[in-house]
Amino acid sequence: TISEDFLIAEKERTSACAAFISTITWDEYMNGEAYQYGEECPEFYFMYLLQAQDEFDGVVVEEMEMISDSEWLVTLNLYNDFDERTYRKDFKPQMTVEKEGGNWMITSMKWIEA
Repeated sequence: TISEDFLIAEKERTSACAAFISTITWDEYMNGEAYQYGEECPEFYFMYLLQAQDEFDGVVVEEMEMISDSEWLVTLNLYNDFDERTYRKDFKPQMTVEKEGGNWMITSMKWIEA
């Protein structure tokens, strides 16, 4: 599950979009052109946490590295199930997972080249 630190970082990352979107009305947004707000709010058209526009069917843990008794680095690999399972070939999400109050929480995420 996700730590408060992770949520704070995500709020900061999306703060420019939140500030911009608060300046337009719902009707203005709904009547806008496709991708009109892409520069101000790429989050509308691209799933940052997946680094894609399309969803994946699943995820597997590829590698786990112990940093300390209370911190792990976990590398994941995303896949789609078509005729056979196809893994993402360009990037992989890498999570830092830390023990907080007795629970393991995702504290940060970055993308590494596959």
